[in-house]
Amino acid sequence: MTYNLYQLHSDGSIWGYVGPAITGWTKLGDNPQTVQIATDESSGALYQLGNDGTISIYEGTPLTGWKQLASNGAVAITAGKGGLYQLQTTGMILSYNGTGWTVIDTNPLTVVITVDQSNGNLYQQHNDGSVWLYDGTPLTGWTKLNPDNPAFAVTAGSGLVHILTGTGDVMVNGGPGSTSWATIQSGTSISSVGIAVDQSNGQLYQLQNINKGPLYAQNGSIWQYTPGASSSWLEIDNNPIVVSITAGGGSVYQLHNDGSIWIYTSPPISGWEKLDVNPLTVAILAGGGTARRGAFNVAVGGYQPNPFAPNQMMSAGGGKLSPDGTLMSVNGATNLTLWYNPNSQDGASLINYRVTQINGVIYKYQINAYAGAFKIVGSLHITSTDATGDTYEVEVISNAPSQHSVSYNSSNPAIVSLILAGDALE
Repeated sequence: MTYNLYQLHSDGSIWGYVGPAITGWTKLGDNPQTVQIATDESSGALYQLGNDGTISIYEGTPLTGWKQLASNGAVAITAGKGGLYQLQTTGMILSYNGTGWTVIDTNPLTVVITVDQSNGNLYQQHNDGSVWLYDGTPLTGWTKLNPDNPAFAVTAGSGLVHILTGTGDVMVNGGPGSTSWATIQSGTSISSVGIAVDQSNGQLYQLQNINKGPLYAQNGSIWQYTPGASSSWLEIDNNPIVVSITAGGGSVYQLHNDGSIWIYTSPPISGWEKLDVNPLTVAILAGGGTARRGAFNVAVGGYQPNPFAPNQMMSAGGGKLSPDGTLMSVNGATNLTLWYNPNSQDGASLINYRVTQINGVIYKYQINAYAGAFKIVGSLHITSTDATGDTYEVEVISNAPSQHSVSYNSSNPAIVSLILAGDALE
């Protein structure tokens, strides 16, 4: 059976939707290690990635019908037009041929991979924001597409590549392999924080927020793009509790911070139908593409989730924060409020993060953060993991920027992942 929409829960379970609303969901997988799902729109194939690097394909039987394809350290997957690809912690990209895996690139700068479902083109994003197209020749067959406009996020569909820049601009290139770019949304007082393409028809959507000084305050407006129209962007919703959007099969969906899922039926603003409400839902996926339980790369950039969902994890994915005093950065920005805000209602945010050596094997990580930027005071829980697997925790309760330090003893002190969870305290 082919499902119209998938949801991923915080417990790793995967659910497929065919209708009707609320009751029309089937539990397909229950692996607590699942962190990402990927779908191939052309074949209807569904894949899952575990936090242990295993990749499995769904063969049609709920819960038990999963076949393992790899267990070699993948940190991300993508699929489309019959192709399946994985990204490893070293930046290596591998392609699946039905029986085994072929290395097609080994660039340590790679942080994101994505496929255009319409033609099977594979793209990679580097930690400097550059986007590269694969021509089918392993290792050497990569062409840089954006020399002057670093991407914060990238998506591809209908032969076009769309990027979201660090300033909130939305840009589109001139077609497969084109290095020319046009800005179709400028990030000024209003900035885009998420883009989605319906792979079935090329329809583009964006999720916006209002830029208020150093923070992006949740706006939740969703816009539909129509090239050539007198007014190219049409606002179709403005709900401040929207945390992410996905599109596919001619429809666009939104996920709220209470776990509810909605489909757009028109007219704008009022034309939304609730399909489910489950507080465990953390990601949704329609058509072809990927969705995951929130991860983007420490120090090396590589944006994956929307920045407002709670309990996000930043994973090393080819990079790590070494104990040399360097501030952690995302696509060159060390002010992390621009990229991460774990709870849109209390405004909690991590500002910056660094690791230094004190002496011998004693190290210290320093955090600048706050738990409630506005009137509601909250708490921000920050869990750091070093390269040995040891974890260290900090709880921030101040509603003003504050410094926090943790000293630790480690034989391999580089910080390779962070888990941030925000809780509002009324």
